[in-house]
Amino acid sequence: MTARDRLIGDRYRLGELLGTGGSASVFAARDEASGEDVALKVLHPHLSTRPAARDAFLAEAARAQRLLHPNIVGVRGVGVEDRGDDPVAWIAMDRAQGVTLAELVAARGALSAEEATPMLEVVLRALEHAHESGLVHRDVSPANIMLDTDARGCIAPSSIRLLDFGLADAAGAAVVGTDDLLNMHATGRAGVLGNVGYMSPEHVRGEAVDARGDIYQAGAVLYFALTGRAPFVRETIDLTMRAHLAAPPPVPSVTDRRIPRHLDRIVVRALLKNPEDRFATASDMRRALTKRHNAPVENAGAAAATATMPPPAAPSRAEVTRVLATAPPIRRTDGGGSSALTAAAPTAAPRGRSRAALWFVATASALIVATIVAVAVTGTPTASGGAPPQAVSSPEPAASAPTVIAASPAEPIPPQDLRREVPDLMRQSRAEAELALRTEGFAVGEIRRVESALPAETVLETSPVAGTLIDPGAAVVLVVASGSHTIPDVAGQGRDAAAALLQAAGFAPSFAYRDAPSETLPGTILGTSPSAGTLHAIGTVITVFEAVPRTPTASPSPTPDAPTPTTTPTPGAAGRAGAAP
Repeated sequence: MTARDRLIGDRYRLGELLGTGGSASVFAARDEASGEDVALKVLHPHLSTRPAARDAFLAEAARAQRLLHPNIVGVRGVGVEDRGDDPVAWIAMDRAQGVTLAELVAARGALSAEEATPMLEVVLRALEHAHESGLVHRDVSPANIMLDTDARGCIAPSSIRLLDFGLADAAGAAVVGTDDLLNMHATGRAGVLGNVGYMSPEHVRGEAVDARGDIYQAGAVLYFALTGRAPFVRETIDLTMRAHLAAPPPVPSVTDRRIPRHLDRIVVRALLKNPEDRFATASDMRRALTKRHNAPVENAGAAAATATMPPPAAPSRAEVTRVLATAPPIRRTDGGGSSALTAAAPTAAPRGRSRAALWFVATASALIVATIVAVAVTGTPTASGGAPPQAVSSPEPAASAPTVIAASPAEPIPPQDLRREVPDLMRQSRAEAELALRTEGFAVGEIRRVESALPAETVLETSPVAGTLIDPGAAVVLVVASGSHTIPDVAGQGRDAAAALLQAAGFAPSFAYRDAPSETLPGTILGTSPSAGTLHAIGTVITVFEAVPRTPTASPSPTPDAPTPTTTPTPGAAGRAGAAP
């Protein structure tokens, strides 16, 4: 076997397995043509041999190619490698950096509300774009959300990517990493497949799933991010499915009281059983999240504790995901008439929150005492005009006050912290990219145009690359699609493979039949018009000539001439014939 034989589509070299599901496996791969790392999704062999499954797989990929959004993993190309009885259908996608949300939570524990909210806002923006394009994901789950963290351990919004968009039901089933793909025996509808933890009720019943099914799954993802567990965890698959159909939506703050109440309402509304009762659109759900950023805080006790704690860098899963059922509620100490609050039993509260609350009380007390001492020392007159009060000695608070005051000014920012990251502009339009650069304080540098299957002026890469720290005002070079591409050579391919290759290159194939020698297999592609190797605008209709072998006609056997009757001479006839009458 040669090196060429080991390439998929004559260009992709397979690497490690990234995940597998009911219809396909995803591999790390190297694009030998460009030198870039990609993710290659390969339809399982038993499905690749079925024309209907193969066509659906490629059709969904072709539709997903038009999704150009910085937070959606893009489809680079699709194809079918004709290997006789063992065809290989594949989809090449951008390879997102980082880890999945599921992996991050498994390693660090549940996210804080301050981390989970902007994360989901980005996911909802990606869903908005897809829904406007007429595509529904059907498998929004923690394993399908990729993200990366910066040097401080904070999630970078520009790194968040939604995976497998438009491909989840490509072969009639949802596919995601290593998630279980389940036969829904509980519903009596065999063949309904999906991710058990995040399927909407209509998906469980085997009904059509529209954009509101994605809303349900987005609510389930938010619940997972805040609590570290799926919303309907049960002992068996059947019980989980039944919970999706009948159990009331779980409330996140029941698991952890620090979760803000407004997020409870958003999660519950998204997880309602009837699609009509959920948020109507991803935009509506995102606005409900962003609206709370400037709203008054409802849960004052939780907000006070949160305000005194630094952002969680790497919380332990055990600390943030356990159910705090035994933790006593915050109660009034004045019979209900006063706003003073206190914890009923500090020893029952989690250690981290207890320390934070004590720190907050100590700090507040020190500031109050420091203020009283400052007023006494400066000699501010009393309301009655009498002599200023004498300073009262208070050794412990007075000693702590200077420490608190001295710690309040921010430390000087090192010069290098003034640098900013180059934003990720991949697959944005040139106009959007230029606006984003200027908004971030950068200059727009040289515009370089290269061949690509993507629409003209789509950003393909930047120099410096996204994430690089550069000085404000520095120029960023944009590499954009020229709007033209070279027609690939599809001669010798089958019809499906030829169509996939041309679509992946940005062209619209149109088939026509042409006579071919009798030894040519029916359906073999003979060539194209315009011809392969020529440069044409994206969207050009390419005529693909499909072979129709000529049936040889046998030469007719020569028909022997009919014998001419001969006259047998009669004796004496000649003499009689020549005799005179």
